[in-house]
Amino acid sequence: MNIFKAAFAAMICGMVLTACNNDDDITGNKGTAQPDDTPKECVRPNFLQPGDKIAVVSPSYVTDDVTIQMGMDAIREMGFDPILAPNANKPYLVKYAGTAEERTSDLEWAYNNPQIKAIMCTRGGYGAIQLLQLLNPTLIRNNPKWIIGYSDITTLLSFSVASANVMAIHGTMLSSLKNTMGKSEDDIMLRDMLRGDLPNYEWQSNDHPNRTGTAKGILVGGNMCTFTPLIGSPYDFTSQGDIILFVEEIGENARNIDRMMYSLKIHGVMPRVKGILVGDFAGCGDEFQIGSIEEMFDKYTLSELQIPIAYGFRAGHDGVNWPLIEGSTVTLTATTDRASLTFE
Repeated sequence: MNIFKAAFAAMICGMVLTACNNDDDITGNKGTAQPDDTPKECVRPNFLQPGDKIAVVSPSYVTDDVTIQMGMDAIREMGFDPILAPNANKPYLVKYAGTAEERTSDLEWAYNNPQIKAIMCTRGGYGAIQLLQLLNPTLIRNNPKWIIGYSDITTLLSFSVASANVMAIHGTMLSSLKNTMGKSEDDIMLRDMLRGDLPNYEWQSNDHPNRTGTAKGILVGGNMCTFTPLIGSPYDFTSQGDIILFVEEIGENARNIDRMMYSLKIHGVMPRVKGILVGDFAGCGDEFQIGSIEEMFDKYTLSELQIPIAYGFRAGHDGVNWPLIEGSTVTLTATTDRASLTFE
């Protein structure tokens, strides 16, 4: 009798495990695929041609109509055809662009539409994390498209790379395009990147000396307070094997930035980090009176690391956003006062 009970229990357990391993799990959450310890090579979406359609979506906070219209004019100036998602300017609870379900449906609409070749977000703010368990990574994997944004949109870049294994672009959004109208240096870089002309970045690190060396890995990262909550989840792009980690932040105290770096250490991420690309830390605090966040990294938070750390990369919340391809293999080289980043 006990043998039959054991066999029946094993059969039921096997059925449950099989169900839980599907993209659409037994709880109904589309995006809760189990973490995979073996990183998969990311798919690079097709590059765009002049006149291709770009969906304009608001996965986080809502954006005013003037910003959207001026930003769409800038996309046209860059040579593409913007298409506004149904809920992109629909306010909900004052701040959000629709409910989580409506914001998810806008992304699904963009990925399902074969005429749309890329997706640009209007702004960050907060709210993208609410979409992770609603999004289906298989939909994105089967319809790979460039999703473009930064700040809170780092959440969706991480989802695209880690859960769907599709490259994404950390770059400017409509909230910035309305001021530059597609003509700034980083706007032109983004246009060229979308068309397949990848940059070879070189810059001078005048404000802070680099930690020297050369490293190769998968480029991931962005806004620290946005991607650190995802560590250890199925949506965590820091799990991609050997990585080059890009970091930036705005308006955070030094203690919070130090805490987030220690979170990476505690969760076992740092042994995979082969190099660090340091962007803007706009308006961040210095309550320890070390001098700057960069000084804190060098003299305290990251002092034990023997890897290249390149300071002064022009991306983040300080008005310039050199575009980066998340999920791409890159080589980072740093001398004391200069650095370069190349894409494969």
